[in-house]
Amino acid sequence: RIAREDIVAGESADELEDPRAHPFVMETFATATGGQTYTPEQIDDLVEQLRPATHLLNQNYAIAIWNLPATMVLLIIIVCLDCYIRKRRGLV
Repeated sequence: RIAREDIVAGESADELEDPRAHPFVMETFATATGGQTYTPEQIDDLVEQLRPATHLLNQNYAIAIWNLPATMVLLIIIVCLDCYIRKRRGLV
């Protein structure tokens, strides 16, 4: 036994000639793909289903300053600049 399926792809105006909704076809498609269909009366259920779950996550980090080289270098430059300015003005 041989299974055969022909697929014809091309230009078609069928959708424009009959624009009516086909709820049964869409429900079959949604079920086959693991989805769900809603009617206009079930709009509240759809909105509730689409509402994302919110999760709050707080994490505190304590990082030693020597683990951040750019911050450490900037701190050293500021201290050296302060010492240099004080020395030049005779404040030391």
